[in-house]
Amino acid sequence: MDIRVAAKVNLSLRIVGVNPEGMHELDSLMASAGIFDELSITRADGITVRFSGEYADGLDGVNNTAYRAAELFAKKFAFNGADIKIVKNIPLSAGLGGSSADAAGVLRGLACMNGVSESSPVLRMLARRCGSDVPFMLSGGFKRVTGTGEKLEPYGSAELFLIILPEKNGVGARDCYRAYDTLAATSGVRAYDPRGNDKLLAALTYRKPVGGLLHNDLYLPACTLNPQIARNLALLRSVTGDAVMTGSGSACIAVFYDSASRDAAHRELLARGVTGLIKTETV
Repeated sequence: MDIRVAAKVNLSLRIVGVNPEGMHELDSLMASAGIFDELSITRADGITVRFSGEYADGLDGVNNTAYRAAELFAKKFAFNGADIKIVKNIPLSAGLGGSSADAAGVLRGLACMNGVSESSPVLRMLARRCGSDVPFMLSGGFKRVTGTGEKLEPYGSAELFLIILPEKNGVGARDCYRAYDTLAATSGVRAYDPRGNDKLLAALTYRKPVGGLLHNDLYLPACTLNPQIARNLALLRSVTGDAVMTGSGSACIAVFYDSASRDAAHRELLARGVTGLIKTETV
């Protein structure tokens, strides 16, 4: 079975607090973006995961979320195993959800191969065990994501055009959340505004400027780990006020309502010598 899985972007990521299990609870607006990892899954005895593609360097065949997803599925549904090949087109440690997309793709593929509905509560439970972004990645789209990633509120299509600027030195999600906790304990962090994402949703609905509403509580801690993120965000904000870091970094995104404006900004950045840009849209 062949399957494509999309990246994601966080238009807003607000940390609500920490639950009794020590996990961060979020209020985030997430949208699927048109960068895809490509999976090929066949039945086999045992589980193997092999990576290829632009962003495959350094990936381990066992210590990854795709392998964990297959292992959890096999244990739950008495499935012998699978040979899984993944072409990595989504940048790593960029806040674009590449590893979560792979786990979701494995779960979707194995579910289809074994007659399990993609809407199965058991499949959603396995997704939660793989990682906080994996439940969103199972279906993608444009959703408000709360709790520890398990609560999904769908909206219509975001219909946004994007420029993504990855940073070659990625930021690990665990490291970024740890830096957030350190920052919160020492110098304090911005208090959660429950109306923030309501305002952003309204602005997106009526196609209003969103620069002041795009927000990421992990931006400052990510910048302590990789200061280049701040410079990259400043580059994007020099061509549009509507830009933000996605996820735990290190990629930053610029947001546009039409392709012409996006393409003009892209040409300007290229003319200024900016490299590594990805031009895409929400899907």
